[in-house]
Amino acid sequence: MRLMSLSEKQKLIKEIARYMIVYNTSIRETAIEYNIPKTTLHRWIYKELRFIDDDLFVQVKNKLKSRRK
Repeated sequence: MRLMSLSEKQKLIKEIARYMIVYNTSIRETAIEYNIPKTTLHRWIYKELRFIDDDLFVQVKNKLKSRRK
């Protein structure tokens, strides 16, 4: 993965979060789609997204929680 600016990274994280909501995908499925390591994607969602867009974070978290049931 290439180096990116902070704003590019934030845009990518938001894009990935929206993808997960629209297509109801797991961390693993999304990581494969975007060719990103699962651990990186997990960190982005649970540690960084909440500071970028808290509403989007809550939506993704709820989607992932509903997939477990």
